[in-house]
Amino acid sequence: MPDNTNVNNNASVVVVGRTAPVPPGQQKADKSVPVVIASDQSTIPVAEQNKVQSEVALSLLGIPRSEVALGIFADVNTYDVNPTEWASEPENRETLLLSDYPEYANSATNFNHGLSHIPEESGALVEAPPDRTAVLTSKRFFRYQPGRVSAATFGVKTTIMDISSTDKEEDGNAPSDDQDIGSVVHNPAIRKYGIFDNFDGYYWETRNNGQGDNFSVVRRTQSLLFNNPVEFSSTADPGQTADFGATNPLDVLAPRGNETNDDKAGNPRGYISGNYPAGHDSTPAGFSNVKLGDLVIYRDNLMMTHAGVYDPSLLQEEQQYSIEATNSNVLTFDCSATSGVTGLGKSITNAVYDIDTGLMTVTTAAAHGFPDGKFVHLSGIGMTCQYSFSNFDGTGTLVQSQIKTYPDRTHGYNILQVPSPTTFVVNVGVSTVATFFNAEKSASNGAVVLGLSTSQYISYSKGTNNSAISGLVDEKIYRVNSISYSTATKKASVTVKELTTAMGGSYNPGATQTSNPAMNITNSTQAGHKLITPVPFVQPVADGIIPNRSKYGTNSVKRSGMFPYMYKNSEGTNEGYVDTTLGSGDTADVKAQIQQVNLYYRNWINQNVKKDFWNVYEYRVPRSRFSGDRLDNTTDDLLFSDVTALNRAGSNVKDETTGENTTDTSIWNLEFDKVTMYKIEFSWYGAVGALFLAYVPVGAGEARWVRVHHLRASNQLKGSSLGNATLPITYLVYGGGGGVNRTDRYGYSNSKRKLLPFGYGSASEHIVKYGASYYIDGGDRGTVKLFSHGTDQGKQIFGSRRTFDVGSTNDKIEITQADAVNNAVDPFITGGLNITGINSSYYVGAKVITGNPLDQNVEIVYVDNRKFHLNVPLNMPIPGSVDIIVNRPTTLIGLKCRDFITSSQGKDVRNRTQVYPTRLSTGSEGSVIKVDLLKTPIFQTSSVTSGNFQISTSDVNIGKRGTPTHLPNVSESNGSNTYLAEGTGTYGYMRGKLDGDASSKVVTILGYLERRPSTSTTPGYYFNALKSTTLNIILSKDVDFLHEGQIGPTGIAATSTQADFTLDPLSSIKVSPQDRAPIPKTGTIVASLFIPASGEEFDLSSYFDYNKEYLSFPLTNVVESLFVVGSSDKGFSGTQQSTTSASITWEEQ
Repeated sequence: MPDNTNVNNNASVVVVGRTAPVPPGQQKADKSVPVVIASDQSTIPVAEQNKVQSEVALSLLGIPRSEVALGIFADVNTYDVNPTEWASEPENRETLLLSDYPEYANSATNFNHGLSHIPEESGALVEAPPDRTAVLTSKRFFRYQPGRVSAATFGVKTTIMDISSTDKEEDGNAPSDDQDIGSVVHNPAIRKYGIFDNFDGYYWETRNNGQGDNFSVVRRTQSLLFNNPVEFSSTADPGQTADFGATNPLDVLAPRGNETNDDKAGNPRGYISGNYPAGHDSTPAGFSNVKLGDLVIYRDNLMMTHAGVYDPSLLQEEQQYSIEATNSNVLTFDCSATSGVTGLGKSITNAVYDIDTGLMTVTTAAAHGFPDGKFVHLSGIGMTCQYSFSNFDGTGTLVQSQIKTYPDRTHGYNILQVPSPTTFVVNVGVSTVATFFNAEKSASNGAVVLGLSTSQYISYSKGTNNSAISGLVDEKIYRVNSISYSTATKKASVTVKELTTAMGGSYNPGATQTSNPAMNITNSTQAGHKLITPVPFVQPVADGIIPNRSKYGTNSVKRSGMFPYMYKNSEGTNEGYVDTTLGSGDTADVKAQIQQVNLYYRNWINQNVKKDFWNVYEYRVPRSRFSGDRLDNTTDDLLFSDVTALNRAGSNVKDETTGENTTDTSIWNLEFDKVTMYKIEFSWYGAVGALFLAYVPVGAGEARWVRVHHLRASNQLKGSSLGNATLPITYLVYGGGGGVNRTDRYGYSNSKRKLLPFGYGSASEHIVKYGASYYIDGGDRGTVKLFSHGTDQGKQIFGSRRTFDVGSTNDKIEITQADAVNNAVDPFITGGLNITGINSSYYVGAKVITGNPLDQNVEIVYVDNRKFHLNVPLNMPIPGSVDIIVNRPTTLIGLKCRDFITSSQGKDVRNRTQVYPTRLSTGSEGSVIKVDLLKTPIFQTSSVTSGNFQISTSDVNIGKRGTPTHLPNVSESNGSNTYLAEGTGTYGYMRGKLDGDASSKVVTILGYLERRPSTSTTPGYYFNALKSTTLNIILSKDVDFLHEGQIGPTGIAATSTQADFTLDPLSSIKVSPQDRAPIPKTGTIVASLFIPASGEEFDLSSYFDYNKEYLSFPLTNVVESLFVVGSSDKGFSGTQQSTTSASITWEEQ
């Protein structure tokens, strides 16, 4: 018999015949022919014929996909966008009418902003009009499991500009085409979708029309080396060629050097000639002076840009500064103590400097109104030191001419803390020389803090005026050209310049930019005009803005060029700013190119980005550098996407035989406005990157997953690829610059904004989200931590049912105004004069039981003047009594997620742990009680109210839920305008109607009433409705705000003190004891359980797990909690119905 290895080679193969009665196919034993293989023969090989190797046959880690994936999350929008799973910003969609927004003139139709549902497509529509951003993100952070590959998959389609404009066009540079592909658009429309948050992650991105390099993949990270202290040079010794540029310090309050040129180079300060010893240096040993916050950095031979360049959602909150007057191109701002917080700044009355920490606490003459993180201009601060005295050692006579004025070189600093309305803290750097505030010198200098600084980007607004100041364009973006302050008039003077002004060869971003900005601004004293910060990032708007650099499209090299990459053609002509193809021997050129960009955008990060995100940078790979299929259905040069031993990112791949450039042909042209499935696979361990795949057609009748790009990280980075790998699924849209003219905000002409043929939506840029899922390949439960907590003693559970007789006497309730016949608009039950305690909010949320079977889900929604206002009318007849079951349960146990966990080094780390309650044990004495597992209820704040509060003068339209609305006219019964103290807020109920409701039914709105301090831009009272509505809410005037009291289960006032504590320093949970009942109708009841008199034990895994409910601290920054609450529907008698103890066990993962 032949050797079995020949079976597949057709050599001497023995064929087992098949004759009747053995039929073909798999049969039972009596109709089969057994085949026996000798025990001393080798294994018979099996050859799989026509095998097709799938793009996803191997995981990111190179492991065959034989494992079973652990599905963590799967979501579709069949009925709506699930608010328990998704959070959006803005929370509700609004329509921006062209008639209300003059800057949108010439657009084809109105714009929508926010999230809406598309029922016919089961889609979630995220829309962003010009100059606005919309975000949809999962509330869940999806956990990363070490050693496994995670994958996020999502179906998406997006808007794009006209795709006929490409890099390959030969028809010249027609303006409309240039807008579509973006070569004349410097504030582009942006769409992102992926697995990312504000700090870390991976995502797909399209800009403009998505053609060419307007399509990219991105790694966002906060894990970066602050600054490589070894010189970036191929010739220095020591030297290194991998890292250049500095981020902001990881700890902005930590001691550090200053931001001037390093005095350790041997240059004396010499501000008093001859008074300093040679080579004097006030920077202590061990500290270096480094300019912070570079826009572009070089890390591990990869160019990274700050995330804020392409993500306006990271920018600071808007601040407006009122222009007092204009005169000869100068804008004047009132900075007196009475100017309020809309003034540009305030004079400085004190500055306390700690030379060991580098922190300076500045005091202003009045409330400054600057938030934490604000970039401010400081000048004129008089300070004395030992060199200010005649003996130059702190002794002798104080010499006025030797009192130094600070800052002397760096005038811009970020506010890092705001201890009070009139103080703030900045980090000016440590020193060896103690200095002290001199009031006299400071007063004569005009010591001042201003909210703008030279070179800062701003926009101008005419406000409510009919027209702009001549020489300025409403909503247009400018840069601050100069800024100064007069101590005599207490006014600041600002000049602005066009963005077309080139930086020149001696550019100093901290000094006056040009002596003649040529703005031709006319004189005006009209009030209401403003300068506004921040504005989105604007790329250089013309050739030569950065010396010797051309913007994209100028030389027809790369019209879709992605800032700040430089592109070159075969003739050596280039466009752009930083050439990443330069090798390690060209560090001087790379350094000079990066320095030019960073100099032009000096302080942009610190002037515009929120403090939390200063150190978030991105490595962005454009389509031309994809390592897989570019999905453009063209043949083009193959480029390196990252760094190899001999090549840099963006350089050509050479044929090893001929030395010619290698080309690559794409199999499909991806159309972004068609529904497409995208996938991002990633792992971490600090060293693994991501794989980007798209599901597209690859031939006739066939589609499959296609590898688009492998973003490598293994053995390439000195730091981890991500700061954190526990991430949400996120969709983000930015509408790009708008304006009547394209050059107003350097985006698109309004005429480009058109209604697309989808049958829904508006002229806004948008993303439509379809299905989304997250799974872990071969995932399992992983490692968890177990904790348990129980009540110290039994909790008393009282009956919640109160029975009232119906009648007209003082000890009964009257129901004549509670039915639809007599009062369908605002039905109510009136309590008799002898019934006590019925004006309390205690009864809000209570169920009304009449005995009439037609009365279902009747609730008390508001209480005033002994009236119980109902959500629906009662049905007649009513029996002789009515039961009211109050919704004020007893809190047994409370668990609350921590927002940040403090490490052993004192660093606060955001809590990303997921918490799964697993078991509940109870013991009870008395009757059966009901226990609810209540997720994230709201408890009243500790703020104190005084008297009564009403809206006066006129009703107020507050829109829908989620937008705090200013209440311009209010009445406070205590006469002292102190219903709430400034900076405090409280929960309660307003009355009103729904706009457009033909029935004019009166509704009750639970919301948050706050009083913003006088130091805010618009002080006063604001109200924010907590429950969503389909129509706008009109709050009624002259109706009392019903304050939600600090109420216990029996209606007696309870303490608001919450002595939260943790069971372990690294636990993600705080135990939160409560004597108060939660506010009714807040939170979600996950499960309702009934406990017999003996108690019971419950397995909670049916309710809580990785793919069910759990507790976390999601991106919405709303701390999730779980409260176990008990109640009894027995009659209230003042004596408990049960005494119950409970304990709960939970896992933290």
